[in-house]
Amino acid sequence: MLKEERQEKIIRFLQERDYCSATLLSKTFYASLPTIRRDLAELEKKGFINRCRGGAILLDNNRTDIPFPFRLSTHAPEKNQLCLLASTLVRDGDVLFIDESSTTQHMVEWIRHRQNLTVITNSIAVCNMLYQTDMKTYCTGGCLQNSSCSFVGRQAERYVTEFNVDLVFFSASSLNAEGLITDYSEEGTHLRQAVFQHARKKVFLCDHSKLGKNAAYKVCTLHDLDYLVTDFNEGTDFSAFPQVSTKNGCYLFSKS
Repeated sequence: MLKEERQEKIIRFLQERDYCSATLLSKTFYASLPTIRRDLAELEKKGFINRCRGGAILLDNNRTDIPFPFRLSTHAPEKNQLCLLASTLVRDGDVLFIDESSTTQHMVEWIRHRQNLTVITNSIAVCNMLYQTDMKTYCTGGCLQNSSCSFVGRQAERYVTEFNVDLVFFSASSLNAEGLITDYSEEGTHLRQAVFQHARKKVFLCDHSKLGKNAAYKVCTLHDLDYLVTDFNEGTDFSAFPQVSTKNGCYLFSKS
């Protein structure tokens, strides 16, 4: 097994548990203890894990400085179900913005059947999926952010002001009990806020792993949203949303 492949498997293994010993990793991946310790040292240096008590714990996997493929694999079934429910808001002819998060890229599969959609995105992953559809697609361009495989910066922020967006589908790193939505990416936060100014409706998708956490940059609050799509119905204040519907264990909170 190549070193890069083994280290990716270690990350995925750690995503499933709070802590794992170097001995268990050695047995699981049929690698010597010195090899595993070198892997853990490299992963710690890159900022993916913390080594402790002869093993390792994974740092917050919602952080945007952790490579996109790692975040994409985390809670993928839940994210897919959130997007399935969120897709019910889309109508033929809508203009959509889909952000660079590992959650919202699942939207593409569920909106393929809609007609005459226009999609604006700063996500390379979303663009790669959209080129196989009939949807009219615009990419913001801008400064490439390697960790999120997306474009950010002033050029991207200026570009989105040219559109009249019906629905913004976005996610972020965290949602605390007071209803504050925050993110680790300053540039990604600024781009979302630029889109908000030119959008009729804002749809926030948030799985349970993000609840009760805080990041550095304020995106918005629950009161700023039109829709909240989650897989939990407690742990924060949902009073801003008088209506709620549910499907497959997910909830669509709505102001109207």
